Amino acid sequence: MPNENQTILVTGGTGLLGAHLLRELVSQGYRVKAIRRERSSAQTVEKVFHAYLPNPAESLNQIEWLTGDVTDYYSLENAMQGVDKIFHLAGYISFEKKHHPKLEAINVQGTANVVNAALHTGVSRLVHVSSVTALGHAEEDGFISEKTPWKNAPENTHYAITKQAGEREVWRGAEEGLDVLVVNPALIIGYGDWHSGTGRVVHSIAQGQPFYTSGVNGWVDVRDAVRAILQLESAGIKHERFILSSQNIPLKEAFEQMADMLGSKKPYLKAGNTLLKVAAIAETIKSKITGGEPLITPETAKTANLKSYYDNSKLFQHIDFSYTPFEETLREVARLYKADMLRKG
Repeated sequence: MPNENQTILVTGGTGLLGAHLLRELVSQGYRVKAIRRERSSAQTVEKVFHAYLPNPAESLNQIEWLTGDVTDYYSLENAMQGVDKIFHLAGYISFEKKHHPKLEAINVQGTANVVNAALHTGVSRLVHVSSVTALGHAEEDGFISEKTPWKNAPENTHYAITKQAGEREVWRGAEEGLDVLVVNPALIIGYGDWHSGTGRVVHSIAQGQPFYTSGVNGWVDVRDAVRAILQLESAGIKHERFILSSQNIPLKEAFEQMADMLGSKKPYLKAGNTLLKVAAIAETIKSKITGGEPLITPETAKTANLKSYYDNSKLFQHIDFSYTPFEETLREVARLYKADMLRKG
């Protein structure tokens, strides 16, 4: 049960999942501390609080923001003073080769730093948000579960490799006495930043992006992910990992539903492997000219047509839970996207 005497520290609070988790923690009456880098913006947190809470300014003031970074061990030790539990969400997502060192620094060494600081300061519990990419690959048309073994494979992105390595640091912490819980969300979708993650996909579809692939992936509403995390944590479950995924949906179907909700043209060009490789080269050249992030990279081209089916049944064996239907999630996301675009004029 929520306890106003408990202090929770959140890393990665400025991201999509972090913003929604902070909202719920504050609403449930926890004392909340959150780490952010010196120049990191809390704009997504502010957007989420204003969208979902009756007194957003008052609720925002209940978060104690600390300047820190998971790559700075001593900032973590400082932040963990007086903390009962940690929700470790901080991570870096990129599919560009030039960002491999940053992926390793944040996803692997950063997680090791969190684990080590928690052990040193005596924090009682660590909830680690990993990713379904840290799981193994199933046989063709088979389902991926929490027990699917990791294998080195050509389709593994460097992001996936670092998330898997980061998770190993968490299990190492468990062996050294840390009470841990691990969750592996699928593609998280919800209200937040329209220029990163699945928000960028929503914006691209709204702008009439014409391409789709034959890939299949799991999806989860960001609000469902938060509810599942907090229910699992409150149940006291430890040394377990859980897939968080509501449905396995072909990307073509997901994009078409998004277009329907947004009132935009449905993607109509199937991007096979050859077209994806060409597009990745073009996007790489474009990003070097503009300085922006490429929409497609050689790594994403390699994985865009993968069919990944996730078995979400373990969660239901441990808590009473139901997911929001994907169509309902998209309706909410589309509503808030349109409202944001209207405000921008």
